[in-house]
Amino acid sequence: MRLYTLMLLIALPAAADVFTVQLTGQFSSDVPVTSFSSPNLQFALTFSVTEPVIPTNLLANQWDIESPITYVLSNVPVAVPNSQETFWVSPANGGGVTALMRTPVYGIRFDFPGPQLFTGPTTAPLLALPSSFESGAAGWGYFDTPSGNILSNGQLFQARFEATPEPGSLILMGTVLAGLVGLNIKALLKR
Repeated sequence: MRLYTLMLLIALPAAADVFTVQLTGQFSSDVPVTSFSSPNLQFALTFSVTEPVIPTNLLANQWDIESPITYVLSNVPVAVPNSQETFWVSPANGGGVTALMRTPVYGIRFDFPGPQLFTGPTTAPLLALPSSFESGAAGWGYFDTPSGNILSNGQLFQARFEATPEPGSLILMGTVLAGLVGLNIKALLKR
């Protein structure tokens, strides 16, 4: 019994929810930056969000995290380590998320307006990620990193947000549940 209790006490504080977020869609046909669009102007980018969230930047209407983005270009994943994701408060910016990828020379941002993706204050946000939503007013911007000047921007079509728990989180949760079942069975057998 002590071993099960010890395992449970160790596992519970370590339990963190990790979600994989994927943003997909299609660039408008007037994209001058073909280096970011795979065939047929399609794009897909992925990043992870871990709860409890530790924001890197806090404002009244947003909080940011720094999580590397994997961008799929011509069916080849490209890791972009210098990335930032901004989660917006609904009344201030329509909710949703902005994914920002930067290099020393250029950057691109993807805006996915939608529902507010968290509850609580921006200082201690709790994730409330829907499994998916369509973003009808999604857009993108290509900018010069040193100056921040926007070089071009446009609309995104068929823009979709999807969030799924990572398998590691599900395995950890299953292990904790199995431990609880084991405790109950052992207690019943002792009676």
